[in-house]
Amino acid sequence: NYVVQDGAGGIPVAIHLAEHFIRNEKFIVVLGDNVAIGDIRKEIEVFKKGSKGAKIFLKKVPNPEHFGVVEVKNNKIVSMEEKPKVPKSDTIMIGVYMLDHKAWTYIPTLKPSARGELEIPELMNVYREHDDLDFAYFNGYWIDAGSSFAHLYEANKYAHEHDKK
Repeated sequence: NYVVQDGAGGIPVAIHLAEHFIRNEKFIVVLGDNVAIGDIRKEIEVFKKGSKGAKIFLKKVPNPEHFGVVEVKNNKIVSMEEKPKVPKSDTIMIGVYMLDHKAWTYIPTLKPSARGELEIPELMNVYREHDDLDFAYFNGYWIDAGSSFAHLYEANKYAHEHDKK
């Protein structure tokens, strides 16, 4: 079974379409145009057994203005913003999100951004405001292969060079 998102609307809209499949389970969202090569099994187990309702993975990048930017101070997330013109940090959330059933309550409360979409940082901000958000730094290889042909080429080049036959 699957559901198709009609048109743009933002990642939270797509997530909300899966509610009747997932119901009260914790779940993981992995964006299809992100290439993330690294072991997150430990983080998944911590999330499954833990009390936090959401967990995101962070990575430092040279061009944060193209992504959801996360500001961390004293090992605590203090702000998140989607594609800011002037980023508050060089840390972004990669396209791997762990969520619980509270997403079904939070998503309908979100307001569209200036881009006319519901933004994933806004959903994570709701979890953060409820002290219900955890994070970990992703130390593996990551690239948003959907952002440009150059990034798609880089992802393919990396995969080819690291292919374990």
